[in-house]
Amino acid sequence: AGMKPGDLSFNELSRLIGYFQAEDSPRVAAYAVRYYALLCDAMVPLIIILLAVPFAATGVRVNPAVGVTKSLGLFLVYFVLTKICYAFGAGGQVPPLWAALAPNLTMLGLGLGLFVRAR
Repeated sequence: AGMKPGDLSFNELSRLIGYFQAEDSPRVAAYAVRYYALLCDAMVPLIIILLAVPFAATGVRVNPAVGVTKSLGLFLVYFVLTKICYAFGAGGQVPPLWAALAPNLTMLGLGLGLFVRAR
């Protein structure tokens, strides 16, 4: 059980979570965050589509570098938000499920807002 949560498979995470819960170990949170994060990864393609469509629909008068810069900025926001949420989840300040869901739900909401505005 000395491996990092990111190095483990879905099934290994599930077994370790059960083991740590039975032992009432505080280490369960880090493994649970990674477990839920793997489940939440199914939302990522939808988020990418919702964020990409508004930039693709900006028209020909907008410099392409603007769209690339915005995309890189959004990726950076997602990356930082993910790291912060995972740290809070692993530390026990936020429930693991919400730590895994928060970055995806935030970007999903942002993507929906941009998509609706682009229409």
